[in-house]
Amino acid sequence: MTVGVFEPDGDDYRYLEPFDLEFELGVPCHVWSRTAGGDECNSKEHEHYNAAGETTYDGTTLAWNEYGPKHTWDDAADFCASGRGGVHKEVNWTDYYEEQHGDRDPYYLKIVGADACPTLQHTCVAAPRYRGPNAIPAVTMQILPSSGSDTVTNDAEYPPGKGEKVVVGFWEHPEGYEPEEGENPCAGEPVFKIAYPVEYGAKTCYGWKHWTSGNTDGEPSFNENSAKKFRCSDDGDFHLTQWTTMDCTPGTMGAGCMNKRVSRTLCCRDNPPTLWSQILSPAPCP
Repeated sequence: MTVGVFEPDGDDYRYLEPFDLEFELGVPCHVWSRTAGGDECNSKEHEHYNAAGETTYDGTTLAWNEYGPKHTWDDAADFCASGRGGVHKEVNWTDYYEEQHGDRDPYYLKIVGADACPTLQHTCVAAPRYRGPNAIPAVTMQILPSSGSDTVTNDAEYPPGKGEKVVVGFWEHPEGYEPEEGENPCAGEPVFKIAYPVEYGAKTCYGWKHWTSGNTDGEPSFNENSAKKFRCSDDGDFHLTQWTTMDCTPGTMGAGCMNKRVSRTLCCRDNPPTLWSQILSPAPCP
């Protein structure tokens, strides 16, 4: 769910799109950050963290209990997990909900988008940090839309640009596979790797194509995917929302998209469930 931030503009409201708030449904506590100006705790600009708990959406109204602000991701998550001291808030598609912060001018909230992406319920096992090659892979992929090109390439510099990227490895196992106690499904070299451009953030859609091991006829197939809403959480996990199309529009994956998390210290079942994934790169997620 995307909640827009607005400020008064005469008799109307001006949409401040860069300040959109993204809410994840189906998770106990969703934490986000915003840059705050100097205050009594810190005279310089710094990050404030808030968390939403008990979040519901009935098709018209998004409601949640908000916890914070706090100065660290963990503090906001712990505050939310306590279930005490939250402020109840509700927004819808038509009305402007006033947010007042001290003696500053208020701003206003309203729903501006709802993709209702389900969150992948991960099955994970403890895994050591990957120690193999972690260079940006030469995966056959297509970049949308920032490159302005529809060229399919094997260039190892893709995604373009010098920004930070999270390289994720994928390991494939037979259908119905369940790891034995102490077994690491992400052992050995991954069958493929994908470099996700963290600098694309929440707004820019990143699309790619890659070869899969085979389709129902046993022949290799060309798979299309895309993602956005990239972020690293303070616990070092990498978060994204993925689609089964090249342009972050609804496809065949349930509601058309899926919220996913990848860990550096856990090997987790991915989607489709024959794949398991783990972060390979030492940066940028801590």
